[in-house]
Amino acid sequence: MQVKELVDNVRKRVSQVEQKHLRYGLMAAYLGCCRGSEVISKGSKYGWRSQDAREISYAHNGISEPVALFTIRMAKARDRVSKERYVALPLDEKYEPWARPLLEYCQKANGEVFPYHYITLYRAAEKAFTGLKYGIESYYDFNLKTKIDPHEHGAATHFLRHLRATELRALYHFKGEDLSDYGGWTPTGSGKISKSMARYLFPDWHGYFSLLLVPRDQL
Repeated sequence: MQVKELVDNVRKRVSQVEQKHLRYGLMAAYLGCCRGSEVISKGSKYGWRSQDAREISYAHNGISEPVALFTIRMAKARDRVSKERYVALPLDEKYEPWARPLLEYCQKANGEVFPYHYITLYRAAEKAFTGLKYGIESYYDFNLKTKIDPHEHGAATHFLRHLRATELRALYHFKGEDLSDYGGWTPTGSGKISKSMARYLFPDWHGYFSLLLVPRDQL
């Protein structure tokens, strides 16, 4: 599938998840470009909380755009001074139809937004994405102390983080710094930022937000 076709397919599947708390959990994992542990609260110290979701406004080309701003605690932030990143989404549904429903769901939670275990979200994702697979590049497994060759993996929760990053890069034209601020990756890919400098940078949403102001029917 092409990126747009796959994204539309996955969004449709998520929208069809019957249980509301799981449907919104998958929405959060996707739009937040999150690891599963950055969404759920049981067994994790990073999960979403209602106070971390708020509505603000942002001036763009003389127009005040309503914004859903989510604070996300990063599960792998050992080399970063900031332990949080900020996902800003346009609230106008022509740009992002899931943003306002997700914001309102979070604000109504009054505390932990997704108070269940990772395996619950994982199984919901696994069921929703039956038949979908994605490629994993080779990497070194420090637990097994061996190199893992490239392979395909059945789509589940982490697939959503991969797909959202791909969508941002391919359809919204995010660059390395934009992806770093949005998804929390260390911003060294462009070659302009050293690893030591990266430890002192705080993720910022202002640089990438205008890139999201494209109607979805024009992507």
